[in-house]
Amino acid sequence: MNTQRLTLITVALALVIIAGIFLIPRLQQGGEISGELDLTRQPSLGSEQAPVKIALFEDFRCPHCATFTETVFQQLKREYVDDGKVEVFYLNFPVLGPESETVALAGECVYQQSESAFWDLKEVLFRSQDDLDNSRRVLELAETYSPGIDQQTLRTCFERKELVDEVRRDAAMARKLGLTGTPSVVVNGERLTNVNFASVQRAIDRALAGE
Repeated sequence: MNTQRLTLITVALALVIIAGIFLIPRLQQGGEISGELDLTRQPSLGSEQAPVKIALFEDFRCPHCATFTETVFQQLKREYVDDGKVEVFYLNFPVLGPESETVALAGECVYQQSESAFWDLKEVLFRSQDDLDNSRRVLELAETYSPGIDQQTLRTCFERKELVDEVRRDAAMARKLGLTGTPSVVVNGERLTNVNFASVQRAIDRALAGE
């Protein structure tokens, strides 16, 4: 290999490394959402006065969403939600077929009666993904793990699909925002492309710093 060719290869590698330094953080940060994020009528967890608002778009049958809930969400709750810095909102984005819409409907029917019961049920549903293809089993889970609600009201809401329009409203908003998969995380209007805890934490810290 002659000296000139070696020099060219070295320069090319250097350019790749420099591009990576500047490009990778931008990819991780994502970008601004492409539409209006409406968080009214959504289940929320945390203080209404929290300066940072996080919207979680999830599908109860999505394995990645289950992993996110078990890991990132729990740490997020401990470090930011419980001390009043972050308020989290849940929005339905059923991307894995009609069964996903059915499970989301159960969540909406529970939320209609009790916001706290919804958050209890949310974790149960993510731990029970092997059972979520069966609508009868979904209803059983909602009845069993939603404390303090009227089960007949829940059953009627679920069987008559009374709140399916709420589920579809969430999904339509997700598409208008340019979201394409689950889980999708939006922190104070910033859409994240990576949803590990480190990237969520960076976005929260930027928002708290007013950046």
